[in-house]
Amino acid sequence: MTKIHTTALIDPKAQLDPTVSVGAYAVIGPHVVIGKDTIISSHVTVDGYTQIGERCHIYSYACLGSAPQVRKLPHKSYLKIGDDNTIREYVTMNPGMAEESSTIVGDNNFLMMNAHIAHDCILGSQITIANGVALAGHVTIENCATVGGLSGIHQFVRVGQYAMLGAMSKAVMDIAPFSTCDGNPASFYGINTLGLKRAEFSPADRLIVRRALKILLASGKKLSSAVEEVRKEFPGNAHIGDILHFVTNSRRGVARANSDFSDNEEIG
Repeated sequence: MTKIHTTALIDPKAQLDPTVSVGAYAVIGPHVVIGKDTIISSHVTVDGYTQIGERCHIYSYACLGSAPQVRKLPHKSYLKIGDDNTIREYVTMNPGMAEESSTIVGDNNFLMMNAHIAHDCILGSQITIANGVALAGHVTIENCATVGGLSGIHQFVRVGQYAMLGAMSKAVMDIAPFSTCDGNPASFYGINTLGLKRAEFSPADRLIVRRALKILLASGKKLSSAVEEVRKEFPGNAHIGDILHFVTNSRRGVARANSDFSDNEEIG
């Protein structure tokens, strides 16, 4: 049988795999679906049309699936969480804002204490979101990105794959893939060297990414001219293709370097 503490309040209509564990004083609503081997710790609230995948661990006082923080509430919208996610204490996640819309979280993500994921956000997989981060509505975080503690991300902003946003940053423009950005507002500081090393990018690949990002974000050139220069210099490179696709499809613009940018980064 499902391992449910005697003080937990589980609606009879909720669908929990028999291997799910539910701690003391947790509250789970009628439209919730939870996959096998997921752990719901004490005092967690899971409400709304929320789907949680397999082998997730939801820590105490997290609140998942409560109504989006908008003036006009939808009758039915979704929060969809994948597999192998760690969601720490006091994390909040809201479903979509419009009728039948969704907030989507992928697999193997690590969300630290007090992070907030607002309505209609889309998170990929293998993302780290540190303590106290606040994502506004419609934010997209791509695979393997890291968001530093106490950072705030403006609505509709995208954070690219393997990007690093420094702690206490304010992101009002898109954060390019493979880049490190920091500040208020966040600006480009170089490539995410440590992240790319951990992901086993070769020194040659890191050097190419560094060169391309410097042309695009730190050369002072008009972005359209910089895009054409990078496209000609690195034809057919998959990583550069990802960067160019991200930059050319930006709705809010991409965070670029300040005038005091210095390119002193070691590639090794």
